[in-house]
Amino acid sequence: MSEYFCNERVMTPPSTAGWIEITLNDEAYDRVETYIKKSQEKPHSMKGGLAGNLSYSHSLEDEDDWFFNNVLQYCIKQYMDSFPPLREVTYHLHRNPIGDVSSEHFELSSFWVNYQQKHEFNPIHDHSGIFSFVLWNNIPYKYVDEISQEFLGGCSRPEPACFKFTYLSLLGELENYHYCHEDDMNKKLVFFPSRLRHSVNPFYSTDEVRVSVSGNIDFKK
Repeated sequence: MSEYFCNERVMTPPSTAGWIEITLNDEAYDRVETYIKKSQEKPHSMKGGLAGNLSYSHSLEDEDDWFFNNVLQYCIKQYMDSFPPLREVTYHLHRNPIGDVSSEHFELSSFWVNYQQKHEFNPIHDHSGIFSFVLWNNIPYKYVDEISQEFLGGCSRPEPACFKFTYLSLLGELENYHYCHEDDMNKKLVFFPSRLRHSVNPFYSTDEVRVSVSGNIDFKK
């Protein structure tokens, strides 16, 4: 201890929370595909409450809470086991500690499908709630075709068609983690804290539609 001051405290904030990645089996994936097909019969637009510069985003219904009970509750538990500091952060932000991860405490507060066409994008944004997720249902392009676009010639770090997380490193620098999509990303789901900022870059090599499903999880009101 220096003679020139009398108190010393080492302040250690919780480390940056990451995310988890899972791959759905056929049963879970087919269930979501059924939700999407049903939403097309009577589409309800979600665009007014979303940040995306996309043509269409429609709400989905999780029938009998099947997806929440069979997929998302597992993700919540896995996340809390992997990133325990989030319990303390969540308590300070929401005055509600995360303990039991059962449906008695959480709910799927919003659930929707995104249809992204060529040149459309999702700017950097975050979500409401405690946890959020993205499931990739149809990636209609090859990344090699995206980075081969003529206008990208000479770019040192081309990023077309990427999903990107943006966060602070331990040194306080902005860092990015890229998912450079291929069609083998279909059925993959990333699960993350809702305030973790992310974005989706435009694609250029196909006229097919890119389809993804997103949702937010919150404490029950």
